[in-house]
Formats: sequence, structure tokens, C-alpha cells
Amino acid sequence: MKYLLISLIYSVFLSQASLAGNTNENTCDGSKRHECLSLVVSYSYGIPPFPNDTERAESLQNIALQGARAGCVAGDYTDCFRVKDMYFMPANDNPTSDNQKEEALAFYKEKTEEGCAAGSSDACYWRSIIYQDFDLRMTILLKAQEAGKDTVKITYDLEDDIQLFKGKMLNAAIIEAERFRSECLAGNARTCGQLGVLIKDRELPSNTPFEEIDMLITGCTVTRDANICNDAYYAITVLGVSKPSQGTELPIKEKAKQHLIRLCDAENGSACRIMAELNNDKAQRHHYNDLACQLDHGKACQDIGKAHYSTYRKSEDTDDLELATVYLTHACNLSQAYACHMLEHLSKG
Repeated sequence: MKYLLISLIYSVFLSQASLAGNTNENTCDGSKRHECLSLVVSYSYGIPPFPNDTERAESLQNIALQGARAGCVAGDYTDCFRVKDMYFMPANDNPTSDNQKEEALAFYKEKTEEGCAAGSSDACYWRSIIYQDFDLRMTILLKAQEAGKDTVKITYDLEDDIQLFKGKMLNAAIIEAERFRSECLAGNARTCGQLGVLIKDRELPSNTPFEEIDMLITGCTVTRDANICNDAYYAITVLGVSKPSQGTELPIKEKAKQHLIRLCDAENGSACRIMAELNNDKAQRHHYNDLACQLDHGKACQDIGKAHYSTYRKSEDTDDLELATVYLTHACNLSQAYACHMLEHLSKG
């Protein structure tokens, strides 16, 4: 730990010049749209250390929107939903016109329907949930009522639409699962993770009990894919939550944790990060995040930096500010856009 802090503090001084020219909108490119949207919220509401800067928030939201559109076209169907969401619920509270909302919805439907027709269960899923949005359903029904149309029939039509694409999603998922399972057995770790996600999210039958847990841990720790790692964390978290499931699931949960601890001890940063997320104990959470940060897990470094900054705001202890700067600098150097922006405003504070 002492060695890490010394090396990180040294990197702060080495990085000051580069950070001065790097803490702008360009640190939030379209590939980091989730971070961009977090920054939009922070600038919109002036969440410390960020100033209230609506112009910058709008600029960042535009970058996120462009990135999400490109991602949607390229086949990341979560991005299709982000495009729609940014118009229907803009993060920076800027009102959007009905025409913009209609265009975003049409874009969302077009791209997810294309992907679904091509056999993507993910595309079918995102297409199936469009009309589950309560506000959108109410808007459609109110417009239909104003036009004198049969709202009962439209309600049934919307439900039929949902069920149609849910059915297509399940059929596509079954085909994908067989392909992923075959490729996973051939040694492709990413498809192991994708299989785990598919079994969990589409509620598919598994070949062995809790197959998805093994697949998700393999996919996460080998590929470091953030989405697969998040699914691994959630899948392990929900094990043994209800009393009826505890007898069967708690041993599986403990076995998964022990496996992650062994992987973390073997210097797998993604395993350390999941262990941090699984720990409610503050000291243990910090311990595993710190191990993950030492292994260059940028989000872990960022979270420790944010925690030290939060402590500094309460105590005004400059040691905490220094530590926040150290960890955020390391996170920024590991391409965490949010950390880069935080550093800009720490230096101005």
C-alpha cells in the first residue's frame, strides 16, 4: 500500500501538465457515454466539486448522444434505448420538442427491429420494452383519445406488440445460447460471459445448476468486460436473498466468493473489484477496491478517490484531499473520464 501511494503521488506530479490540457469535453468521447451522462448530471446540478455549468452539460450530452447513435447503428442496442431516453428524459433538464421525441422513438424502433430480424435477442428485448414505458403508453392513449380512436383496442395492440417481440427474443436467445456454449467450450472466454448474461437476463434453462455464475465469472475475469462484470456481481448478490432459496443458494454464493478471492489473490483486478462490490463492510470494500486499483482497475481507483473527497468535504482534512487527488489521477490515467473532470475542479478549489 505504501509503495502504491508513493508511486501514485509521483504520478500526480508527472501528470499535471497533461491533465491541464486533458480535462475538457474531449475526455468524454462518444465511447464513454455512460460516464458522459454522469458528468451531465454533475454539471447540471453543480454536484461538488463540479460547478453548475449548463452550457458544458449540454455539450457533454450532445457528445453522449452522438456516441449512443453510433453505438446503436453498430449493434449496441442498449445505446438505442439511451438515444430514446436522452430525448424523453434529458439529464440536463433541457426540454425537447415532440418532433425530436418522435424521431428518437422511430430511430429506436427501426434499429432494434433490424437487429431482431437479424437474430439478436438483445435487439428483440429492447424492442419489446418500448411500450412498457408508462409515460409513453399514456401519451399514445391520450393522443388516440383526442383523435376519437378506440383506446381499448390500442391498449390491446400495444400488449400484443410487447408479447410478439418477447417471443422473438426467447427464440433468438435459445439459438444464441447454443452458439455461445459451443464457442465457450472451445476456449472463447467472452462467449462464456455472454452465455452467462443470456441465461440470467433471458431466464434460459442452464445445463448445470447455476451455470450462469461460472460463465459470468469466467467472462468477467478474463475479458474485464464491464457489462459482464456487472452481471456477475448482480447474479451473485441475489443468491440466497429469500429464505426458501438460502439452503440451496448460499453455499453457491460462498463458493463463488471464495473463487473470486483466489482470483484476486492471483492479481486479477476484476475479481478484486467484484469482491469490493459484494462487501457491505466499509473496510473490506476499501481493501478490495484498493487491490483492484493497484491492478489498474480504473473504476476502483475512481471510487476510492471519490470516497476520500467526500470525507475531505466533511472534515476539511487536507490529507484526504491529497489522497483523493492521488487516486483520481490514477483513475484519469486509466481513462476514467469522470475522474479527469473531478481533478480539474479539485485543482481550482
